Amino acid sequence: MSYYYIAYDGNQYGPTNDIDELRALLLNGTIEPTSLVYGEDLTSWTAIHNIPALLEYIKSPPPPPLPPSRDPPKAPSTEFKTASQAPSRAQRHIPPGKDIGNGWFERRTQDQATYYFNGRTGKLQWDLPEEFENSCIVESGDYKFLPDRDEGWVPVRSNGDKFQKIDGGDWRASAADCACALPLRLSWLADKWVVHVNDLVLLPEVHDGLVLESLRRRFHKKLIYTSVGPVLVAINPFQYFPARYGVEVINKYRTCGNQNLPSHPYRTAGSAYRQLFESGTPQSILVSGESGAGKTETTKHCLSYLAAVAGHSSADSSGLGVELKLSSVNPILEAFGNAKTVRNDNSSRFGRLTELWFTPDFRISGATITKYLLEKSRASQPTPGERNFHSFYQVISGSKASQLGVDDNFILLGSCTKANGIDDVSDGATVEEAFKVLGLTHNDFDMVLGIVAAILHLGELKFKVDANSDHDGATLDPSSEVHAQWAARLLGVNDDDGVGCVHLTRALLSKTSQMGAMEAVAVPLRPDQACESRDALERLVYGRLFDWLISKINLHLAARNVVTARSIGILDIFGFEVFEVNGFEQLCINFANEKVSDACFASYFISLDAQQLYLTACPT
Repeated sequence: MSYYYIAYDGNQYGPTNDIDELRALLLNGTIEPTSLVYGEDLTSWTAIHNIPALLEYIKSPPPPPLPPSRDPPKAPSTEFKTASQAPSRAQRHIPPGKDIGNGWFERRTQDQATYYFNGRTGKLQWDLPEEFENSCIVESGDYKFLPDRDEGWVPVRSNGDKFQKIDGGDWRASAADCACALPLRLSWLADKWVVHVNDLVLLPEVHDGLVLESLRRRFHKKLIYTSVGPVLVAINPFQYFPARYGVEVINKYRTCGNQNLPSHPYRTAGSAYRQLFESGTPQSILVSGESGAGKTETTKHCLSYLAAVAGHSSADSSGLGVELKLSSVNPILEAFGNAKTVRNDNSSRFGRLTELWFTPDFRISGATITKYLLEKSRASQPTPGERNFHSFYQVISGSKASQLGVDDNFILLGSCTKANGIDDVSDGATVEEAFKVLGLTHNDFDMVLGIVAAILHLGELKFKVDANSDHDGATLDPSSEVHAQWAARLLGVNDDDGVGCVHLTRALLSKTSQMGAMEAVAVPLRPDQACESRDALERLVYGRLFDWLISKINLHLAARNVVTARSIGILDIFGFEVFEVNGFEQLCINFANEKVSDACFASYFISLDAQQLYLTACPT
């Protein structure tokens, strides 16, 4: 079989007379394993090292001659010459590289990746030959990864006791840093490895330094998705790339077959759906990471893929399929469960498990949503520099704000009322439309707005010492009377006259104590205790409202007349954060993340390793 090829000088030559000629070209250095070739068995120009059979073939005894190939497509930006015109290395006056002994030469590719060529045997390899592993010659220098507090790991070259960063500049390292150094070879930093390798388990060495360097280089090339085996690593670019999502891209991943497409949430969701289809066993997708990493967006992409490939199940009485209702859930949950934080303008403040249920023909028949650890403390005391839940700002920005007695001067709104990229008026209208799509009534929407407004009014209540009390009991400050009336009316706990707020204030100003069989006694609270009681009520009401929303959503997403155990669960777990002082809720969130990481990631990879060892020890 004959081939056309791109030689070391960048020009196109061919066709070769036979495989023997291609072997000779490889041995004398005219072509390399990275050179492009084209033949009748190929559909496009391909690097030799990407054709293992060919690379092995040209190192084997010469085979019988084969018929000549067809003319190839013209390679871009090259001069066409016959094989006999290809200059040898001696004719091109290109030095063979640095002679390191025993016939070995250290050479570099066009992108400056180091490799090794043996002029005696014609052998080519990326790694330093074994006979030089313990010598002082290590790719013209001693390279390593050193730990850094900001960058994680930094690739450096050492010259004695001095270090220099690979990308320029001196680097200082302590003895402790040197003791933690990770191995590095300069050839590993070539784009061939750290950029073009889509799955990091294929890197020449898998350790923290090289993995982080690959993720960093890929991110700078706007490659935000990278695989580590079955795990998808997504780095938030804080910008949207429309061309990477949508129906066309979904169809591309849906019909890819065995084609190896770039890492993507669509690919992860497609793998889960394929495993469900082939095995019939329930599947799970875990989305974990720190706050602001893009977990919610990744979850949306997974859901949109599954809705596209498994949607169009039987519609309910409203004529709407489950996939359309499922897409309307996100605006509601983001409004009542997301908030602006110092790290993220749309941070999920709760954990969410979405379970999709499938019919026997693998169409979505329904869904169930379970929430975890809603950050209810935010409803009563937003952190400085952050916002409360989005729903509070949608209420004060909506057309019914005056009817609810609210504006933008309420304490619970905090000092930060605006967030980049968030339009509270438009988002409020989107939430109202989502209520309609789900099948919730207009009265349901008005009631929800009223409860949020009631919490805002509760936050305005102030207390003072009651002059008529013998135990420093509290009483409602007269300036808060109007807010107490608004809160009582909106919560439906106003007095018999429909206006007063005695029932509400009595509940906030006292607690009931009972000992044994004795009659219950109302114990008055001090002003500071009354404030704590008010805050607890705000958190309780908002938590109950969120639970009610989840139950209503599940009611309208439930599978209709379908009994199935086929499901895919997507867990969007709350983001972990590390502050100088962590609150109790953040402690629970961080603890849950660590346990999920241990239970899912660590045990999963350990099981994979054990399975691989078993297959190695017991080949079939």
